[in-house]
Amino acid sequence: MWLYYKDPMTGRNKYYKTFRKHREAQEAINKLRDLIDNGKVLEVNKSKARITPLSFENLAKTLEAEWEEKLGHDELARLPI
Repeated sequence: MWLYYKDPMTGRNKYYKTFRKHREAQEAINKLRDLIDNGKVLEVNKSKARITPLSFENLAKTLEAEWEEKLGHDELARLPI
């Protein structure tokens, strides 16, 4: 089941989400109506924000920093060499 809503600012139909079960879609419809009725259309648009993936370099730096922090707090077992 596809869920669309009419954007009150532009008057155009916009895609919101897809659901497998009618009950889940009905819950989302009620929540969406509440957001639109309370003038919180920006929150509807924010919920569709895309996740930007990390680059390998950023991911490696983050994991290295986490590893160093855990190693400094003796949270990791040190293996004998």
